[in-house]
Amino acid sequence: MKRKHLLLALIGAGVLAAVLLVALLRSRPEVLYEATILPTLGGIPVVPHAINDRGQVVGAAEVTPGQPHMILWDKDNGLQDLGPWARHPGSLHLALNNAGQIAGTVVDANGVGRAFLQDPNGTRRLLVDPAGRESVATALNNRGQVVGYYETAGKPRHACVWERTGRMTDLGTLGGIESLACSINDRGQVAGVSAVRGPAWQVFLWDSNTGMIGLGPDPLRMSTSCYINNRGRVAGGFGSPNDPWAISAWTSSAGLQRVILPGSAFPEVAGLNDADQIVLNTLRPVLRIFGHGFFSKPASYLWDPNGGYVALESHVAGPKGIVYFRAADIDNQGRLVGTLLIKGVGWSGAILEPIK
Repeated sequence: MKRKHLLLALIGAGVLAAVLLVALLRSRPEVLYEATILPTLGGIPVVPHAINDRGQVVGAAEVTPGQPHMILWDKDNGLQDLGPWARHPGSLHLALNNAGQIAGTVVDANGVGRAFLQDPNGTRRLLVDPAGRESVATALNNRGQVVGYYETAGKPRHACVWERTGRMTDLGTLGGIESLACSINDRGQVAGVSAVRGPAWQVFLWDSNTGMIGLGPDPLRMSTSCYINNRGRVAGGFGSPNDPWAISAWTSSAGLQRVILPGSAFPEVAGLNDADQIVLNTLRPVLRIFGHGFFSKPASYLWDPNGGYVALESHVAGPKGIVYFRAADIDNQGRLVGTLLIKGVGWSGAILEPIK
């Protein structure tokens, strides 16, 4: 009898072990990305800002406190130091197109911000306002058009677009006194934010044929979280006057579509590609008790209109001990660039490449 009980106990333990093993294997996230760690500049980590469809990455490295250098990386040439970058507080990121052109903002000897477009050979052209006002660049397209805004100290800013020739077009506003351009596609369409009459703000779409139209309220004026792709889709922090952290995607055919990340806080869009994939940065609670989150940490998600969302850090092969990944951009191949925090190592610039 004892032998029978022992046999049954062994069988039960085996079944339990098998069930736990299957559950463990099922709960293991699928590996979707291979991580490439970017080299440092003499031991100084590189903070990536943008990636183009050729896999080039532009970013910055803080060589000395308060003195960043512009950095360009690709597989063929490795890390290139493009020299000091006297960055402007209104434009802390660099943009990169498929031709290898870089757009950004520098501060001149008089402390005035000047938008610029830099060619791959190093030639830099300042993009000025005809009236001599301060100019700030935020994005560029593959035709070399740059968007941003101009302003005079203490006065309202206006969204504008510069052609490769340097000619500037003022995009106007939605009836208020101020506007900011955030993104431009290869058709020359621009997305940004504009004040309307009163204290309110809206995300706008500007086209040379139709002018500026409002897409939805933007309670927090999340100007750094507004993108447009070559299909005309706009994604950003807008859509609901009652939800200041609403994230939405807009198209002319479907209108507004809410992008929902369950359990996240303070989400913002970090990139949008031509496959309509949206990259979002947010804070995710580490611990949940009775529906309340505690001890939040940064997290990045990829949202696809057909497949929902994926928590990026949970699907990366490569370095062990990943604490989190914070995305900066996505290209049309689905490659993501950003920073990885690795346990026991610290943070590093990294590219996440989809595993085919």
